[in-house]
Amino acid sequence: MTVTTVHPENDLQHRQRCGWVGVDIGTSTIKLAQVERYHGRWQLRFGQILPRPPHEWDPSLTGLRDILHTTLQGSHRWRSRPAACLLPTPLSELRVLDLPSAPDPELLHLVDAELNYADDRAPGDYQAGFWRTNPCRSHQANCLVHVISTPTDAAQTAASELNRAKLQCQAIDTHPFAAARAIAMAPPTTSAEIIVAVDWGFDAIWLTIVRHGTPCFTRLLSGCGLRKVVANLQTGLKLTHEEACQLLGKYGLQTDDDMAPGEIQKTICNLTKEPVKQAMQELQRTLQFIAYEHPELTPQHACLLGGGAALKGTDQLLAQQLALPTTVWSLSTQATSAATPFSHQAVLGKAIALSAIPLMA
Repeated sequence: MTVTTVHPENDLQHRQRCGWVGVDIGTSTIKLAQVERYHGRWQLRFGQILPRPPHEWDPSLTGLRDILHTTLQGSHRWRSRPAACLLPTPLSELRVLDLPSAPDPELLHLVDAELNYADDRAPGDYQAGFWRTNPCRSHQANCLVHVISTPTDAAQTAASELNRAKLQCQAIDTHPFAAARAIAMAPPTTSAEIIVAVDWGFDAIWLTIVRHGTPCFTRLLSGCGLRKVVANLQTGLKLTHEEACQLLGKYGLQTDDDMAPGEIQKTICNLTKEPVKQAMQELQRTLQFIAYEHPELTPQHACLLGGGAALKGTDQLLAQQLALPTTVWSLSTQATSAATPFSHQAVLGKAIALSAIPLMA
C-alpha cells in the first residue's frame, strides 16, 4: 500500500529539509516513510506499507534486505538514503526498574547489573537504552527507570540488512520515543497537556503516556495485538491470513454506534469480541494503575496509532472503553477517523517519526 506523496521541486533546499528514511519493521508489515519540513509544517513525502506473512517472519531478520531492496531499487522518491529503524516488538523487552538515584553513567552500570542478574546473560548479548521517568532530587533515594533491551545480534542484523539495501542505518530507535515524537509532530487537536498514545500493533499494544513530547510512562501489553483478532476470523470463517485481514480492513470492529449492523458485522463481532475485550480490559487496568500510582500522569486525551488505527470503529471503541476523547494520529489538520485515507498515516506514524529524527535534533 502506498500513501500520500508530496512532490516538491528537486533542488538542494528540498533535499536539505528532507528527513531520513524511516523503517518500522513489524511482524506483519514493514512501514517506510520520509517526511520533510516545509514552512514550519511537516509533510509526508512518501510512505509505503509492505505486507509480511507472519508464518514467514524470521526473528533473526535475515532477508529484510531483499524486501527493502525490491521496493527501493530504481526509486527516485526517496531523496536521501540515511535511515533509522525500529525492531519488531518481540525483539524489544521493556522493564521498569526502581534504582538508586545516580548520575547517568552510574545508572547505566546499575541497569546492566540488573539485566545481567535477571537473565544471566553477558553485557555483550544485548543492547539496552534507558530513561528516567521521574526526576531524581537530592532528598529521593530512588528513581524509576524505563529500560528497553534488544539482542545485539538482532540490532546488528537489522543495521546490516538496511545497509545491504543501500540504506545507511544511522539509528535504532525505541517504540515509546517514536510514539512520543509522533505525538509532538501532529498538529494540535486538543489542548490536553498529557496524551496517551495507544499503538495497537499486530503482536501487542504499546501504551505510552506523553507529556511535552516525552514518554513519561510506558507499558507493553503483550498478547493484546491484532494477531488473535485475525486468527479468530481465520479459524471461524476458514479464511487465509490475507483474506481475514482484508475482511477486517473492510468492515472493522463493531461499536455501540452501529445501530443496525449487517450479518457480516455481527459475525465479525462474535468472532473477535474476546480478544478485543481482553485488549480493552488491559488498557483500562493500566490507566487505572496510572490514576492510582501516578495521578499527575492521568491523560486527558487518547491518540491511536498502528494497524488498529486503520480499522473502522477503533477510535470510537477506545473513546467508549477508556472514557477519553480519542483521535486517530495524522500529520494533517483535517479531522481523522479510523478507516479514512488519513488513518493510514497512523499506521505509518512511527516510521514518520523515525524519518523526522534529524529534523528535530
